[in-house]
Amino acid sequence: MLEGPDGRKFLQGQTTCDVDQLSAECSLVGAYCNPQGRMVCDFRLLELAPDTLLLSLDAGAASATLDTFGKYIVFSKAELRNASEDWCHYALWGPEAAALAGAPGSTAHICWRQRDIWWVANDADGVFEACVPAGGAEAFAASLVDQGAQAAAEEQFRLLEIQAGIGHVTGATSGEFLPQMLNFQATERISFTKGCYTGQEVVARMHYRGRVKRPMALASVALGGDVLPGDSIRDAADKAVGNVVEAARDGDGQWWLLASLTREAMTAGASLAGSPLTFHALPYALDEDEGSST
Repeated sequence: MLEGPDGRKFLQGQTTCDVDQLSAECSLVGAYCNPQGRMVCDFRLLELAPDTLLLSLDAGAASATLDTFGKYIVFSKAELRNASEDWCHYALWGPEAAALAGAPGSTAHICWRQRDIWWVANDADGVFEACVPAGGAEAFAASLVDQGAQAAAEEQFRLLEIQAGIGHVTGATSGEFLPQMLNFQATERISFTKGCYTGQEVVARMHYRGRVKRPMALASVALGGDVLPGDSIRDAADKAVGNVVEAARDGDGQWWLLASLTREAMTAGASLAGSPLTFHALPYALDEDEGSST
């Protein structure tokens, strides 16, 4: 949670998204990078009030984010605090999801308020997220069940995002990936027109002059053990060629994962813990050369 008159100005100088585009009706998704352009976290940003902003991010990356932000926010009229105990996060999907959420539309990132609950449309088609004050979370969940919703494991939501090509920075991978290594240029998480922010020179250089050596790919694998963020992807010669971004198991026990790995590995083949990966098409286009992206 970021509170104070300088909150928006502070984030504009620190994050990849254009905070000037944030409103009560439109959330933003973006990333916070270190000076080397590596992502400390990625997040969804909501405007609860003009001087009150809520950042939703992986809990494992929260500590590193607070520590790094804290080095700079002392110069701003704003306060940053961990509000994880004040809010609960829910996701809703399925044929009746839009009606249950009272969605005004399905355009990604639109948001709306129902009393003290904030809803937002996810990038994944037909998926809606809710930020609920902790004190009302139990009643909120019970209300959805009363209306016909069924409780689901968090992994099912993660699987939907993975299959939609949406990867996140976790505590295990904080500081490891450039934004383009998670295809953020293709999923509206980087503004190349907003001006300077921490790590911007590295990110912009990759966009205009470079080529992403390890973009993110969608894959599946039959594997009995766990698949964790940061796990190594290997080629036929057992050389490390990439790392898992996120992973989730489907109803048949197969793992689906997003991995940042070399383009050659996507063509020649790669494996995880000795099991071969099957690659699948992403639901969005990636330019062959990053410099030609928009």
